[in-house]
Amino acid sequence: MITPPQPATCTFMVQDTGSPVQCIMDGVLYSAVQLVCGQSDGYYLIYIRTGKGSLRRQNSANLLFPGTIVFMDRTHPISIEVIQPPFSAACFLLSSEAADNAYLVYSGDGNPVFEISRFSNIPNLVSRLLELCRETSEDARALYARVSGELTACLTICKSPESENRFLPPRYILAMRQLLDTRFSESITLDTLSSDLHINKYKLAKEFKAYYSISPIEYLIKKRIEVACRLLLETQETVTQIGIAVAMENTPYFVSLFKRHKGITPLKFRIRNQSS
Repeated sequence: MITPPQPATCTFMVQDTGSPVQCIMDGVLYSAVQLVCGQSDGYYLIYIRTGKGSLRRQNSANLLFPGTIVFMDRTHPISIEVIQPPFSAACFLLSSEAADNAYLVYSGDGNPVFEISRFSNIPNLVSRLLELCRETSEDARALYARVSGELTACLTICKSPESENRFLPPRYILAMRQLLDTRFSESITLDTLSSDLHINKYKLAKEFKAYYSISPIEYLIKKRIEVACRLLLETQETVTQIGIAVAMENTPYFVSLFKRHKGITPLKFRIRNQSS
């Protein structure tokens, strides 16, 4: 964590650790920060959280404000000057084949700065990586690698020339979400969605999670649990009947999933909330 600003420039000598994603900076910046690295391959990924700043590189400058990201080759030193404090950012080094592929798409227009849409999952993934980088367990490292893979996928999607609208998920992803929201009472699978939308199920699953930070099936389960909660409070139907209404005919399975999401069984949920 970077300490509060000092009236001076702070220089970070960036060192490789061998990790495909390395957090090198997180917190409130000094009045100016310089990132200096060796000649190793890799990329800077900087996510702006608060304040305004100016990214200076060679003979050009870019305005930085909350919700913008910087993704650029790390072979040249860069500096960030604070324009409007408090200015805070998270900075990573990316070095993997996936990062290489993402950079090829991202750097197509020559602009390393990009404003992410409000639908982007990048802020969530950055926060998750910052949490995981402080942990040292094997499970945490495995999850760290998975989340970093999702992050590079998001970078590819956000500036992909195939994207129909950079500020919204593609139409087929919006249609997919609508199907999940309206047909939760049916038996829906990825194969069903693929057949209805005429798009490969693996592509659907990958892009849905990239935009919404949750898999389609997890989203569907969450939707069903939300509807079940409403039915528990607004009707007198039994737990079994409510399970059937949300396409969970197996009552023990329904109760188990409900408890996993809400921390209590459906019956206890009804009693507790009705009494309160």
